[in-house]
Amino acid sequence: MNTRLYLLEDRTARDWSPITETRPAGEVRFGALLLRERIERATGLISEGYLPDDGPPPGATSGRLLLSARYLPPLPGESPGTGRPLPPPLPAAPARLVAGDEQVGWLLPPGDSSTEAAPDAAGDDCTAKIELPGTTVEALWDLVAHHPGRIAGDLRILAREAGDGADNGRSLPEGVVRLGREPLRISDGVVLDPGAVLDTRSGPIRLGPGVTVRPHTHLMGPASIGEDTILLGGIFGSFACGRSCRLRGEISHSILHDGVNKAHDGYLGHSVVGSWVNLGAMTTNSDLKNNYRPVRVGSLWGEVETGLLKLGVFLGDHVKTGIGTRLGAGTCIGAGTNVFGPGLPRKWIPPFSWGGGEEFVPYRWEAFVATAERVMARRGVRLGNEERDRLHRVWIGEHGPDRARPPGPA
Repeated sequence: MNTRLYLLEDRTARDWSPITETRPAGEVRFGALLLRERIERATGLISEGYLPDDGPPPGATSGRLLLSARYLPPLPGESPGTGRPLPPPLPAAPARLVAGDEQVGWLLPPGDSSTEAAPDAAGDDCTAKIELPGTTVEALWDLVAHHPGRIAGDLRILAREAGDGADNGRSLPEGVVRLGREPLRISDGVVLDPGAVLDTRSGPIRLGPGVTVRPHTHLMGPASIGEDTILLGGIFGSFACGRSCRLRGEISHSILHDGVNKAHDGYLGHSVVGSWVNLGAMTTNSDLKNNYRPVRVGSLWGEVETGLLKLGVFLGDHVKTGIGTRLGAGTCIGAGTNVFGPGLPRKWIPPFSWGGGEEFVPYRWEAFVATAERVMARRGVRLGNEERDRLHRVWIGEHGPDRARPPGPA
């Protein structure tokens, strides 16, 4: 079937601040895959871009499959005997796609010019409806709550796809210890130093190309480690990270995107961390309240109930923390922010802020860009125009000329 795939950015996904301040929801990591990658695997199609929830899809002579970026389809083979669950056959007229009780998209036949093809569109009672398997992600903290099971399920499926060669950890370098019988996938170019422990008793592990595991690292599954990442020692478990990260200390039940630098001791738990974040030595977050009541998350509109007993922090792209920074459970820090100084900062810190505790001033755009370019260059990455523009739009929205706050430090 000649069908083109587009992902839809709805209002719910855009409220996943601070993680979606600078990226579409489909580029958020969940389990061993990005949300976009999960949909592409389920459909066998490559996404041709993102559409706003109020924008019409491009006209085409082919059919178009429009799916919410928050949609979680089952992967091929997730249930025994199942193949690829999507896409369904093209209908003669536009059809609403529903997963459970939520509309997750539209399936449009060739030439259809519908302008209401969005998950938030009410639809017409006469419009055809197609029920799909799967569910959706509602709140950002849902990613944390379901992350360990999602990593484990993804890695088991990927191991089955790879066949007999999926577990290639049977012969390890001298001094490297393997525990457990879950799949262990070691990609090309991985370096394992003596004294490293790969513990699959609680779930599978995948080490991406070029990963380095230094001595005194205890890596517990489920865990998916991205390309060229270095584990510098410590205890890691139930977490996934992107490429080119530098990680040390203790990391648990967390999602890290590309280029995260946590090269020193300190605890990071039940958290979601954006790209190019630098956590100063001994930066530590809380993920459990002393009264053992559910954690509330900071937001622009006040604190929001999550219903979760264990929940850490949400750090946007290019966030930096000073040495010894402490972050309370449920803290949200916007992109480009620099946090330092004694005491716990407040739970919601707007993008591109500079300071600590309750005292923050705007971070000057020129100073931020100069630092970001230096940071990314250390990993051989250039700050491209598209990413720069995306960050600048966030900066303008927070500190543009119509704002009355004084300029921040250089």
